[in-house]
Amino acid sequence: MAPNVVSKFDCCVRVAIRGWKELELRMGGHVILPSVDIVQKGFAFGGVFIGSSSRLEFDLVNHTSTRTKLEFDLRRYKDFSLVFPGKNTPEDYSHTLMHPGLYTVTIQGEETINCFLEFTPSEVASYDFILPVTINNMKAPTPAPTPIPA
Repeated sequence: MAPNVVSKFDCCVRVAIRGWKELELRMGGHVILPSVDIVQKGFAFGGVFIGSSSRLEFDLVNHTSTRTKLEFDLRRYKDFSLVFPGKNTPEDYSHTLMHPGLYTVTIQGEETINCFLEFTPSEVASYDFILPVTINNMKAPTPAPTPIPA
């Protein structure tokens, strides 16, 4: 099963075993809403020279008891990349190689992982964007706008 909505389920599955009678198994459970937070509320790199790079550390926290897969879409922001030290699986690496700018990581239940957002500017520019993320193949809700200081 690959649920795409939060719900409870109760269903019967028929299993036919050769040489035996057909069995009917009852399955039930519930789908847990993913809850992952980025502890840091914003990223300010300051001045970074073209051709050099700077990285800012942050934590990802999975508040639920189930494994959660995150995909960050930085294809529009080619000067940025994500690093998940020791957490990338071979599947994550091959996904990023096949889809440059898409970064995936899987976080176990109630796990906190350390990450880096890396900035390597290729031109003089200013950036202000919400980090696009998909959680378990579903778009994450957009956070409330940050108030502009007076």
